[in-house]
Amino acid sequence: VLEVAEKLCHQIAIIKDGRLIKNGLTAELVGDSSLEDVFLELTGETPQPKDNESEPRVNETEERKADETETEVAEHDGNL
Repeated sequence: VLEVAEKLCHQIAIIKDGRLIKNGLTAELVGDSSLEDVFLELTGETPQPKDNESEPRVNETEERKADETETEVAEHDGNL
């Protein structure tokens, strides 16, 4: 959403908990950064994962497969 606001809005106001933190021309507020970076810095918020970041990473998926394989082998051997 902030990416779209940065592209479409000439002026931006950043408000947190009902208080105006900063406002002005988008280009002046953003500078060489992004509106998201400026917003996070000014509000002290932490970045939220993007949609594609909510999926398990490859390593997590591989670890689950390895755990499942070990369980299957143990069940087959009669160890569980």
